[in-house]
Amino acid sequence: MSIKKLSVYTLATLVLLSACSQKNNKVSEETVIGSGLVPDREMVDFGEVEMGEILSRRVKLKNESGKEVHITEVKTSCECTQPMVSVSDIAAGETATVEVMLDTHGLIGRQYHKVTLRTDADTYEIVVLAEIK
Repeated sequence: MSIKKLSVYTLATLVLLSACSQKNNKVSEETVIGSGLVPDREMVDFGEVEMGEILSRRVKLKNESGKEVHITEVKTSCECTQPMVSVSDIAAGETATVEVMLDTHGLIGRQYHKVTLRTDADTYEIVVLAEIK
């Protein structure tokens, strides 16, 4: 291999490594800034309950991203779980509330469900647990 070809390959490798390094630095900066909402809890455990009860708990979501976060989608893993979000646009530093309701009619035994919140910044999951007698 000639010296010219070796120099071109070396230069191309250095450019690629530099680009990868810059990309990784950008991700690190975004991680330090924060990607959005911080829940006061990631799990709602209703404990042992009787079948037929409708249960409810609130989860607070604080926006620590430094910019407005928009909730784009809220979905559940089961129709028995219903989330209600207080607002869909959460300003920097503000807090929103998600009321998580579990309808235990027709359910029995250990229950594990999820509420998924998608935002323009990230995706969050709230685990919902109950032992239904």
